[in-house]
Amino acid sequence: MKRNLKLLLASLGTILLLFLFFEIMFCNIDLIKRKNYSSKMLNTNFSSIYSWHIEDIEEDLDFFDQILDYYNVHRLYQSFDDEYLSGRENSLMKHLDDLEIEVYQLTGDSTWGLEDGHKKILESMDKVINYNNKNKYNIRGLLLDIEPYTNDQIDKFNKRDFEVYLSELEKTINYAHKNNLKIIVAVPYWYDSIDMDCLKKLIQMVDGISVMNYHIDNTIEDIRTEVELSKTFSKIVDSVYMVKYDDEKYFDSEDQILADYANLKAEYNYTKYLYLSLHDYQSIVKYSKEKQ
Repeated sequence: MKRNLKLLLASLGTILLLFLFFEIMFCNIDLIKRKNYSSKMLNTNFSSIYSWHIEDIEEDLDFFDQILDYYNVHRLYQSFDDEYLSGRENSLMKHLDDLEIEVYQLTGDSTWGLEDGHKKILESMDKVINYNNKNKYNIRGLLLDIEPYTNDQIDKFNKRDFEVYLSELEKTINYAHKNNLKIIVAVPYWYDSIDMDCLKKLIQMVDGISVMNYHIDNTIEDIRTEVELSKTFSKIVDSVYMVKYDDEKYFDSEDQILADYANLKAEYNYTKYLYLSLHDYQSIVKYSKEKQ
């Protein structure tokens, strides 16, 4: 009887070991296919990420969570359409709140930086405010991607154009703050070449800037003024990297992006507020699928 019991226990132990072996093997295969995104590898501050299509997140939430963890993402700049903002929150917003992710409405148009553009900015703010009033898990603010210099009405962006843009933006900041909304503004790396006082005023009035630091041969110097001014006023500053590995204008791999960001951190003593930012989540999904 004891002999049979020992044999039974030994068989069960063997079965258990085989089960664990195959479980680990299948997990490792899955991690290889997904580039081991579940392992946080970045010794970074909090990062941020741009996302234009929320359905890409909702289609594979597990993968999205791995990306958040891998890049230590703390802020999500998500473009929500009017239909989403007019409805009730879904489980995604609760999920993001549980993960302590700050969610910003990613929005903007070049016309918002022209005369009377503040009206459109206020309309966009009201949509977020109305959403927040109806829902428990709130949108923290707006990432304004306005870029007035791309508008057809502007031949060559100059100081006067910059001043008009600032005037329109300034009319909205107090309203945002009164309604508990933070404002982060996407900016090119060359605004300081247009007018230093205008750039200083911009950084002073908003809660942070997200610098499109796309000139890959000179990322440290291109962002120097923005970092120094942000440091002076204790404001957030993102160094935004375009995820387009097959375009020679941008870094051709994740490793190059991370190495460049490491160089930025080493150069500037502003580790508390200088963040890595990726544009965008959809591109990360694309390149991940291509490698599978």
